[in-house]
Amino acid sequence: MRPHVATAIASVNLFAAVAAAQPLPQSNYPPNLPSRLPPAAQPAEPAPAPREQAAPAPGYKSVYRLLAVDGHEHLFTSDAGEADRLIRQGLFRMEGIGFTVLDRQYTDSVPLYRFVRPDGFHFLSTEPNAGATQGVRQDGIVGFIDTRPRPGTQALHAWRNTENGALFYTTDPSGEQAPRIGLQNAGVVGYVGK
Repeated sequence: MRPHVATAIASVNLFAAVAAAQPLPQSNYPPNLPSRLPPAAQPAEPAPAPREQAAPAPGYKSVYRLLAVDGHEHLFTSDAGEADRLIRQGLFRMEGIGFTVLDRQYTDSVPLYRFVRPDGFHFLSTEPNAGATQGVRQDGIVGFIDTRPRPGTQALHAWRNTENGALFYTTDPSGEQAPRIGLQNAGVVGYVGK
């Protein structure tokens, strides 16, 4: 082997040995950037746990809150299969459990119906024929809710978009982000599980 090639190989091997013996420095600037260590040397961090939702109380079932991918509508369903199908189709994304409803009708509870308007927007009501004169179609019963407060329940608030009439539902009395984006309080629909 030629002397200058042998020197170059020895220099590369020496550099590799020194580099292996000294870990690469981690940058503290700018903050919150990943380390510059190679992937194999990165410390293993457990993946964050998915946001867990508590199981509904006995006699209740979960109502899933989905947001249309275009952000123009929230859809509420107690059918996990429907929620899964709409998400897989790419039409909606899951926001979590919006609230819980009774799984059957009890004394002083009423059905919570879901309706679909001719323009495709959905809304909830305890009135079985809500919007029938405007071409609204009943889309099924989500579950059952109380007509007045009782222990273990909380109010389900409706917030109306004045531009398109879409409705948003939440148990948060302040409406989450609804007032900030211009939605108006449309009142209490009924009382759902805590």
